[in-house]
Amino acid sequence: MNAGRSLCIITLSASLGVACAPCPCTLNSEPSAAHAPPHYEHGFFKLSSEGGRAWFVAPDGQRFLSQGVNHVGDSSHNAPNPNFYDPVKNQFAGDKSAWVKRAFSRLSSWNFNTVGAWSDDAFYGQQVPYTYILYSAGYDQPLEHVFDPYFESRVASGTEKARALKADPYLVGYFLDNELPWWGEVGWHASGQKSLLEKYAHAEVGAGGKRVLREFLEKRYHDIAALNQAYHSALVAFADLEQSIDLPVRTRAARHDADNFAGVIAERYFAVTTKALRERDPNHLNLCVRFAGETPWPVVEVAAKYCDVVSVNQYRATGDVDRRLLDDFYVKTQKPILVTEYSFAATENQSGDPNTKGASVTVPTQRERAEHAERFVTQALSLPYVVGLHWFEWADESPQGRFDGENQDYGLVDIHDRSYALLTAAHTRVNAAANAIHERANTPLPTAFQGGHEPQLHAASKTLNGALPFFPQAAQHQLVTWGDAANGGAAKVEVQADSALIQFESGGWGAGVSIIPAQFPFDASGAERIEAVLEIPAGKTAIIYLSEAGVAPPEAGHYEGKFGSDGESYEFPPLFGSGKRETYVVDLHELERRSTYGNQHGNQILDLQALASVDLDIPGKQGSDEIRLYSLAFEPNPR
Repeated sequence: MNAGRSLCIITLSASLGVACAPCPCTLNSEPSAAHAPPHYEHGFFKLSSEGGRAWFVAPDGQRFLSQGVNHVGDSSHNAPNPNFYDPVKNQFAGDKSAWVKRAFSRLSSWNFNTVGAWSDDAFYGQQVPYTYILYSAGYDQPLEHVFDPYFESRVASGTEKARALKADPYLVGYFLDNELPWWGEVGWHASGQKSLLEKYAHAEVGAGGKRVLREFLEKRYHDIAALNQAYHSALVAFADLEQSIDLPVRTRAARHDADNFAGVIAERYFAVTTKALRERDPNHLNLCVRFAGETPWPVVEVAAKYCDVVSVNQYRATGDVDRRLLDDFYVKTQKPILVTEYSFAATENQSGDPNTKGASVTVPTQRERAEHAERFVTQALSLPYVVGLHWFEWADESPQGRFDGENQDYGLVDIHDRSYALLTAAHTRVNAAANAIHERANTPLPTAFQGGHEPQLHAASKTLNGALPFFPQAAQHQLVTWGDAANGGAAKVEVQADSALIQFESGGWGAGVSIIPAQFPFDASGAERIEAVLEIPAGKTAIIYLSEAGVAPPEAGHYEGKFGSDGESYEFPPLFGSGKRETYVVDLHELERRSTYGNQHGNQILDLQALASVDLDIPGKQGSDEIRLYSLAFEPNPR
């Protein structure tokens, strides 16, 4: 066993008195042996690059890939029901030290070498490598308050814990936060969110960011008429931006503004948090904020100025790494990447978890779950800039849901503290081989950013001379409803003489209806806009999607298109309800590829010649109501 690999499979138990012995490459799910622990007397984790491959370097000078587990702890603090993982009470008769010792022994036998974020405090300070999450700016909508006068004191409080940890050589580094809502409301790129720009525009008069937003847009547009054109607004002067106003993002220009303004917010956030962290601990690595996948790229570019490592959470139902996304993170930052969350769940599980709330990574069996995990880790470690992965999480969630309702079979162990034999055996193998896999990583470091292409309309093969009716002229169209059933989301359609009545409960992420043409696929070549007559309740919003033939969920991996289509799905700016019958005009040139559905690696061209459906989405958290659709037609631009 070479020195480089020895750190990849160090024990997490010997420091607590568990016996050490040679360890076979493949172990059963329960611990039978352990390795000698690392011993760091002084120094701190650093970074290095050898032959184009990134590594952590442990305090003893050895290369290190961080193979960790998040949330090594019980679930008593976040399960609002009695049916949760509580091993100290249920399996160890109240003896917490015995459970901690057992957990360390298991982690060691499965060849994990790092205690990840949100773990029980009993797992820190045990001469075992670990990472620590600070929540440096607090929990209450931190991105909406970065320009407030109290933000710096808030960050000072949030980073104070680092002062006590600054001398610990076993601390790999700090996460500043987790999945911050850089898109506006959540950390991941989902439809129907209000951007941070919109939130700052709507903030009360005198709020800390009002002047910053005004200066940003004034520098961008110079002339108020240009801003009004981009936002379909009617502002009289830039000074109006210092009032509490609605400034909906409806155009491509406005979307660019929203992304870039998120970058302005990021500059303030990272400058303040990094300064506060370095004042309290100048020794350890800044592991960034655990991005929830795709993030506005101006934010990522700012993060690179302050973070030592870029942390990215990635959930992929296929079991395959989204390499293009990780490549783009590397190209934009030129920093090593730590995959800070990945996981898979199975319908077949020992806890009775329904897997209805949480990331969509459920497979049928535990065998498939183990195969997905091993493939994902192998692919990730084959990327030269990846310096480790942290599995989410130690134990299954309650079948009745944790604090936010999430009820997933994510665990290495079930809620009864029984391990998953196939899954832990897979981790044992791949963790033992981690250094060797990474040493063989011969993929050149990426240099070209792949995410900067603006989607376009397919070049028209014919001229559209007038309106092309889509609904309701073809009564034989099929109407299919869908919704966030796990959170009560649902839709019901009643086709009436002059319209379709859509009754909905929007649930958590929303509900809607897909109109599937009788003549499939539908050819709308030559169209440049949609004219839809709708009655949307005042204060509610809806979004039109266009999906190409071959469309399927992102995890499908294969998209069977027709007539040149490749299974992508596109969205357009939200439609705002007035409570009255309105004619809404949707400019097809304002398209944006959906990140939650359809082929994520297509050609970025909306294939109007092969449409599978027109969809009307009602974004979540809007309660229950009804929308009436009178008509929808594709049209050329007026001459």
